[in-house]
Amino acid sequence: MPADSPGVAAGEGNFSGVVWYSRFDPDGEGGGGGCRREAQLRLMLAELDSRVESSRLSPRATGKLRNPRRWLWNAQMRFHPFRRFWADDPMRLAAMRMYGAARDWARAIGQVPRPRLAVVTDPLFFSPLVVKLHAAGIPVVGLCQNLESLGYDQLNPRFQLKLVNMEWRLLSKCSVLITISREEQFVLRNLDLPAIHVPYCPIPREMERFRSIRAKRSRTGKSDFLLLGTAGNKCTRDGMHAVVNAWKRIPSSKRKGEKLLVAGYWTRLMGEGVRGNGVDFLGEISDSRLEDLLCSVRALICFQEHGGGALTRIPEMIIAGVPVLANMHALRSHHELAGAECFPDLRSLVAGALGMVDGRRITVPDHQVSPPDPDPIFRRIRNLVDMGKTGEGIS
Repeated sequence: MPADSPGVAAGEGNFSGVVWYSRFDPDGEGGGGGCRREAQLRLMLAELDSRVESSRLSPRATGKLRNPRRWLWNAQMRFHPFRRFWADDPMRLAAMRMYGAARDWARAIGQVPRPRLAVVTDPLFFSPLVVKLHAAGIPVVGLCQNLESLGYDQLNPRFQLKLVNMEWRLLSKCSVLITISREEQFVLRNLDLPAIHVPYCPIPREMERFRSIRAKRSRTGKSDFLLLGTAGNKCTRDGMHAVVNAWKRIPSSKRKGEKLLVAGYWTRLMGEGVRGNGVDFLGEISDSRLEDLLCSVRALICFQEHGGGALTRIPEMIIAGVPVLANMHALRSHHELAGAECFPDLRSLVAGALGMVDGRRITVPDHQVSPPDPDPIFRRIRNLVDMGKTGEGIS
């Protein structure tokens, strides 16, 4: 296995006793920030030699359910109580597919070799599995990409408090919780939950790619600003829409020909291929096209008013030498990074961009982002595997 491999694919090698239940592809390739974050954690915990199970390969996601299970599933998709928590149909569909996969996995506990430990990505989406694992005395390591019940943009507000209570009860069944965000670790620790903050850092091959971009930037001219994000995330999409609308209101004389370039997964929802008023919607772009853009843009713009977790693209841009203009919420967990400038609101952020058009420079020092030490977290998890504990005394 390559040194920077994100983990062991489902069914590969002998069963180690550790199963990693994920909502991302088993190979860890492609995808947005959540996928790249999981690739980091799989590499950090590679010694566990986990067998990966992905909800994306579930029959509920692939459409390979047979009758009568397909009829029952279609009814559940319309009437199951779990669907009421979410704000719109795409979110309901994604959440129900993960919930359904979790029920299938929970039924299989005891029918297949019993895990000694389970790693579960975003436990709220896999609640039947977490409940079954805890009841069976199998330790659970919960990977919190976000505290999902706090992201009200993706929720039905009528049921948010019920979902908060549901998520807290599930997380309390985990022996260890790993967060990407300092702020969310703070919340969990104050609820007396065993949360550990592991900051995001790209895996080695991605790190080298961003360092190569930094070297190329030193030899290129700069123009335009990049708005990059996974617009399938409603919090991200709403923030991107706000920046686009603000940019369009700037008089062309102040923009001086500079454009706002909008790119990322699901940005076709925002108008792929549309150009005008200084904004180009590029849609989903290849890695090579993104590298070309990062070599030439003046800065990356990040703006969010709501949302959980931490934005993986901010440390990636700092490694690549790309200045970041962001508001306080978008910059959560990354305020210490030089080259990432914080603005109190969208108006001042846009003014900061125009200042760069007029010649203001932002220096992005190197060597600010480095991989976290995996030993402390691995020691805790290894103790769970070796001793079969369920969390006593590890927080």
